[in-house]
Amino acid sequence: MHNKLYVRDITALIHGEIPCWPGEHHKYMHQYVKSFDNGDNVNISRISCSMHLGTHIDAPYHKTNNGKKLSDLPVDQFMGDAYVVDLTGVVNCIALEDVKDLDLKGSAICLFKTRNSELWKSSEFNRDYIFLDKKAAMLLVDKGVKAVGIDYLSVDKFEAAVPYTHNILFESNILVYEGLDLSDV
Repeated sequence: MHNKLYVRDITALIHGEIPCWPGEHHKYMHQYVKSFDNGDNVNISRISCSMHLGTHIDAPYHKTNNGKKLSDLPVDQFMGDAYVVDLTGVVNCIALEDVKDLDLKGSAICLFKTRNSELWKSSEFNRDYIFLDKKAAMLLVDKGVKAVGIDYLSVDKFEAAVPYTHNILFESNILVYEGLDLSDV
């Protein structure tokens, strides 16, 4: 029996109307600094945005000044088999009950597809996205995943006083993939 390899682009397309975390510092801006239209002999673009825009990876340094940066992690930490968990029926958050029976089949990367995937269709940031609660995060640590992904801009609840989910995952050097577009997966 042969295992099938599926490769799918799950990155969100970056454009001027992409939903982004509230705050001017996250806004995506594109401009031409040189263009044939202005008499230049080349077209050169400039973009400005937060690294927390669209599909991105959070490393422990994101939430603690002494945490590892992405460049501190071995390249194999970013690769591996991925298991996409369809939780489109979840209403508020991904809870322990939603992940306790998961057989990740040795997958190193656990990606959660929720109703968040539909939020990419709007340019407005939605504060009521599905997030991963701390008990579910603790179980994923126990299951030995090396990365967890979700289909919107944070694994923690919007304006969480303490980013418990990030902290739990980062304490075990688990990468956090955020802003995934799993709508076609």
